[in-house]
Parts: sequence; C-alpha cells; structure tokens
Amino acid sequence: MRDTPYDCVLLDYHLPDMNAEEVLDELYKVSNFPTCPVVVVTGSEKGDKIHGTKLLHAGAQDYIGKNWLTPEGLTRAVENAVERFALSNKRVRTDEALRKSEERLAMGMQVAGLALAEVDYATGLTHLSVEAAKMFGLGELAITLPRAAVHATFHPDDSAELKKFIAQALDTDGLGWFRMDHRVIWPNGQIRWLRVRKQVFFVGEDTTRRPDHAILVALDIT
Repeated sequence: MRDTPYDCVLLDYHLPDMNAEEVLDELYKVSNFPTCPVVVVTGSEKGDKIHGTKLLHAGAQDYIGKNWLTPEGLTRAVENAVERFALSNKRVRTDEALRKSEERLAMGMQVAGLALAEVDYATGLTHLSVEAAKMFGLGELAITLPRAAVHATFHPDDSAELKKFIAQALDTDGLGWFRMDHRVIWPNGQIRWLRVRKQVFFVGEDTTRRPDHAILVALDIT
C-alpha cells in the first residue's frame, strides 16, 4: 500500500483561477510536505527555464515545457519526480523522528535533573546547556566558554584529582572516560556538589589518534 493517494500530479502552469506556483503555495500551507509528487507543465519556451527554477523552489519535484514535451520526456519527468519525492519524504520523516527524539531526550534529562556539556578539543571550547551553565555557576543561559573557564569553577580541594582524571581520560591508551563527585564554587561563593560522567571520543589511528570531543553529563547532588 502506498503512502499517498496519487502516484504523481501533472499540473499545468496556467490554470483558470491561479498559476502553478500559487497551487504549490496552497499545498505547502496545508502541510510542510505535499501528499504526492508534482510535475508542472510550463508554457512558452522562453519562460520554461525561468518558470522551472521558480517551480522547483516552490516545491515541485520536476517540470517540463510544452514545446519539448514528448511521451518519453514526460515519462522520465514523472519517474524523476516520484524518485525525488520519495527521497525528500524519507529525509523529512527522518528529520521529524530526530526532532522528536531530541525533544524526548531533553525532557528526560530535565525530569532527571541532568545537565549536558560538550567539549571541542580542536577549538578548546566547552558548550554548556542551560542546565549545565546553572550547575557550574556560569549563568542562566546556554553558553560557550574556553575549557579553562569551566576548570576555574573547580573547588581547590578537588581540582588536582579532577584534572588528573581528565588527563587520564584524554590519554589515547586510557579508558576515555571518568566519573567523579566534586565541588564547584559559584561566583557568589556558594559551594555545590556535582556528580559528573565524562566520555571522550577519539579520531585517527595509532600515532595520529587524538581526542576530538567529549560529552559530559552532570547531576547536582548537593
């Protein structure tokens, strides 16, 4: 059973009450993605290319000019449109599934009280989510800071051991992760206990192997 009511719609550019671009606009108003592929038959030879480019941008999968319309050409245009539609539809569904998955993950982390941060070792920057920025006392919004700025929040009594674990995790011959409970000091002097789990991801092989990025998950256990 196919997913759409029609295999393909063959649409004349000039209609009694609107043109093909307006029809496509209406189709996309109903849904972010049309229910079936559309091939538009354009008018004058001079305007075919201009109309065709606009139609593809408007959402048509293909177009063909009346002046160069042949049975073979029409068949090819319809087949191309169906194939393009299938690929686009698959991409839209994948993107939608990814969006929903990310929403569920964000909701789950929020309910669990978890914060997420990502370290980019190529740039030396750490990207903190809203929750992570709050936990480390670095603001109320998602923020990107140098790694050193995050390390500066470590409690002096925990800093040396924590940095040792970080170095071991970055060692290409090591496990690539660590877990530790440690304290951070907020700008107002308040001390908070965090439980962190950090996983480092490497790129390259043998002598070229190096840390690329890391994901850190934190939980406030104060």
